Amino acid sequence: MRDVMEQLVAYAEILDQAAPGLEELAATPAAPPSRPPRRFQPQAIWAVVAGAVAVLVVVGGIAALSRRTTTTTEPPVATSTAVTTLPVPEVSIELINPQAITPTTFEWEHPFAGPGGVAVVDGTFHMLSAAYGDGVATVGYASSDDGVVWAPATTRPVLDLASAPWAPLEFDTALPRSVVFDDDGVWHLFFEIAWLDKSTDQFRAGIGRATTRDPAGIWVFDSDPVLRSDSGVEWRSKRVGSPSVIFEDGEFVMGFVAYGDAGGGVGRAVSADGMNWTVDANPVLEPSSDWERGEIARVDLARFDDGYVMVFAGDTTSRRGLAVSGDGVEWFVHPENPFMTTSDLPRASVFDSEFVVNADGLVGFVENGGVRSEREVVVLQIEVDLPTLLEALGG
Repeated sequence: MRDVMEQLVAYAEILDQAAPGLEELAATPAAPPSRPPRRFQPQAIWAVVAGAVAVLVVVGGIAALSRRTTTTTEPPVATSTAVTTLPVPEVSIELINPQAITPTTFEWEHPFAGPGGVAVVDGTFHMLSAAYGDGVATVGYASSDDGVVWAPATTRPVLDLASAPWAPLEFDTALPRSVVFDDDGVWHLFFEIAWLDKSTDQFRAGIGRATTRDPAGIWVFDSDPVLRSDSGVEWRSKRVGSPSVIFEDGEFVMGFVAYGDAGGGVGRAVSADGMNWTVDANPVLEPSSDWERGEIARVDLARFDDGYVMVFAGDTTSRRGLAVSGDGVEWFVHPENPFMTTSDLPRASVFDSEFVVNADGLVGFVENGGVRSEREVVVLQIEVDLPTLLEALGG
């Protein structure tokens, strides 16, 4: 623009020098004498100058704009979040039952009660609840017609996870995490056992399975974990845990938490029989927000008509985030995460959880209590339009 102004100044100086000569020329009578003489008018010169200024400013502006457009044009950046004009549905939470399962629900003694795995079969809710603590790693079985009011289905533990053939003699936690009912009428309970590897002074964890045709009857453990860490794959080289499994179209799909040197993320695996699993090459979800504090520590996977929904916890487990996916591989997180915190619950801390899809969104079964005090399972209604959420975030 500075070059344009310099050109204008030079042009004006030339016109000023030329003006007297033009006036003298204009004073000479014009031929033929019948026509009136024409005199030079300085206003006309400045009109020309003004026109030249306008032309040069426009030309200079176009050139400058052209230069800016050329230098800032870059290839579009790839992103997993589609641009959409749909509003993102809000999430609301309602506390339905503050004490669905408590340490006194089952007859045997235990300080902590967790939701374990929950499945809905023919309209009935089934819970393989964690009844644990102080070295106890038992599983209780309860049922419900509505998912709100629960009653024990047995007077004894249906499983003692410490009895799994591959369980170490000393372990840190042994918890049921997910239960599914397949097309052949078989129940599959997936659980996690974590322990301290004294040879490396690092925590290890593996995912196991037990099966039965009667959840109140005898369960049979597999002889080995169905999934364990892999030292050759960095993102799951340390440990795996928190399995969440769904069964659809004759196939098992598992979401799980995996730990490597970089922290914890969510992996995905598929299986035709529930025992032999093929793990995706890369995590499907990794921590990306400050509230997760660099780690995803819990995952709950569920299916709805148009896709999948995942509820996941950050490092502290007391906050939960929400994500949706059309294929179970590419996930879109809710922009207002975390959608659930301890302020939505009766007591201070959140631990394990399980979520089931219903007509209004999700029903949540959440382990709530203190770090060392008794814990119980509370029931929450999570109201959210999942199909619209997927459309808004995923396009």
